[in-house]
Formats: sequence, C-alpha cells, structure tokens
Amino acid sequence: GLTNSHVRLATPGALKSSATLRGVEAFVGIDLFSRAWSAEGAVRSYTSEPFSNTQLTLKEFDIKVVYRQEMGRPFYWRAGAGVAARYLDFSNRPPELEKKTYTTPASLLVVGVGAQMSPSFSAGLDINYKNALINDTIDRSAIDGNIRLTGSF
Repeated sequence: GLTNSHVRLATPGALKSSATLRGVEAFVGIDLFSRAWSAEGAVRSYTSEPFSNTQLTLKEFDIKVVYRQEMGRPFYWRAGAGVAARYLDFSNRPPELEKKTYTTPASLLVVGVGAQMSPSFSAGLDINYKNALINDTIDRSAIDGNIRLTGSF
C-alpha cells in the first residue's frame, strides 16, 4: 500500500511542530475464527523529508485486531485497534533536541472502507490514529492515510 503520515512533534524552541511524510507499507493478516475478525501486522517505511536543516526519517511496524462488516456488496467498512512501534531518526541532530533517534511505542486506532473486487482481491482506504504511550519522545501523535490493495487466499 501507499501511505501518508502527518506527525505531531513536541519540539523545543523554533523547530517545526509537525511534519508530513510519504511512504509505502506491506501488511499481512489472518482471519480469527471468522471472516469478520482478523489480526493484521504492517511494516511502513517513509522517505526522508527535510526538517529544520536536517532530514527526518520514520520507520514503523504495528499489530492490530480488525473487525470488518459488509455495507452491501461489494463495499465494506472496517475498524480496529492495536499497538505500533515508531522509529524517528534525524540525519543530523538539531541542537535543540536531546537525541538523534526516538523510539516510540504507540496505541493505534484504524477505520476504513473498501470494495471487494473479486473473492481474492479488494481495494480500500484506511485512516490510522497513533498516540504515544510514553512521554520521553518528541513523537506525540500521527494521523495516517493509507491506500490498500489486498490479495487473499
């Protein structure tokens, strides 16, 4: 899939307090005793973006439980919750920051819609909200938008 993330940062002084990153994602899932419930894991890698005279890079992975309900063929909605690990890295540490790399565990909520094109192929849009579970990071929260292409067997 393709993903965009708008990251809210708790930065000191004159540094920007947010950044928008673009990237790609790969995910895998498994049904949990029915087609309506699934467990999913995703890995995302975002391209480096300029940020206050340095480059900002983000990589993350998450795991979540998702419920899916048909709205009338071929459309469906989905919602779920889980946890994420986010790795925010600056190529050169801005002097205002304490660290060059921030590792952030986060809670995750997801909602989305999609269309089942065939029994083994669907496409959809997801919105993810991530909120930091610790205070020792500048990465406070993020809202992601994802375009998903899903094959199943």
